[in-house]
Amino acid sequence: MNAVLHWIKANVYTVIAVAIMIAAPAGMWVVSGNMNKAVQDEVEQRARKITELARFEKTSISFHYPVPGNEPVSASIAVNRRFLDRYQEVVDVVREDMERVREEVFRINHKDREILVPELFPVPPPRRVETLPQKMYRALQGAYEQLIADIGAGDPPTTEEMIENISAAQERYLAQILKRETAELTEEEHAGLTEHLTKTRLSYYADAAKGLNLYASLEDINVPAEDDYPDRAEGDGMSRMFDWQWRFWIKQDILSALAMCNEPYNSIVDAPVKRVVSLFV
Repeated sequence: MNAVLHWIKANVYTVIAVAIMIAAPAGMWVVSGNMNKAVQDEVEQRARKITELARFEKTSISFHYPVPGNEPVSASIAVNRRFLDRYQEVVDVVREDMERVREEVFRINHKDREILVPELFPVPPPRRVETLPQKMYRALQGAYEQLIADIGAGDPPTTEEMIENISAAQERYLAQILKRETAELTEEEHAGLTEHLTKTRLSYYADAAKGLNLYASLEDINVPAEDDYPDRAEGDGMSRMFDWQWRFWIKQDILSALAMCNEPYNSIVDAPVKRVVSLFV
C-alpha cells in the first residue's frame, strides 16, 4: 500500500490526467445536457418571437372613409412606425374634411338668421318680462308678413270677388246684345253668354296669378293667433315663444324652397307649385 502511495506521489500529474480522462465522459455528458437545454430554450424563445413578428406582419385592418359611395378598405399589413405615421396623416385629412363639412352645413342652415327679439333669448331682462311677449308677437307677425311678400305669395281671388266680376261681365254682355234678362236670350245667345263668362272667369284667375309666385296667406301657414302670446316671458311662456321662433325658421325654409321651384315661371298657371293649402310644423 505504501508502495502505491509512493508511486502516486511520484506520478501526481499522471494520476490527475488519468482521473480526468475517466471523469470527463460523465462530466461532459452533464455539461452538454445543460448546454443543450439552454440552446433549446433559446431556440424556442426565438421561435416565439418570430411567430409574434409574423403576426404583426399579417395584422388585418379595415379603414372606413366616412363618405357615401366609398367602400371600406381591408388589408393585412405590418403595423410599423411608417404605417402609423401615414395613418395619422390620413386621419388628420379626414378630420379637416369633416370640420369643413360641419362648418358649411352650419353656414347653410344658419343663413344669417337673426332672432326676432334678441333681448328675449336666452334670458330676458327681469324688468321686461311683462312687455317682451307682446313685442315678440308683433315681431313674429311682421316677420310672417314680410316672408309672404319676399316669396311673392298672395291670396287667390275670393268667391265674392269672382261673383262680382262675372256679374259685371254678364251685364256688359247683355247690354251689348240689347237684352235685359237672361230669360230673354235665345238658345244661341245663351250659349254665347256661357262661353263669354267662362273666358272671363279664366282670364280673371290668370290675371290674378301673373303677379304672384304662388298662392299662400297667413291663414294658410297657421300664424299664431293674436291672443295666444303669454303674459310673462318666463317658464312656459319662454318655451312657447322659443317654439314660435324655430317654427318660423322652419316655415321660412319650406316656403322659400317652394318659391325657388316657381322662380323660372312667369305665372302660377305654369308653375309646378300652385298653392299652399295648409302648413303645420
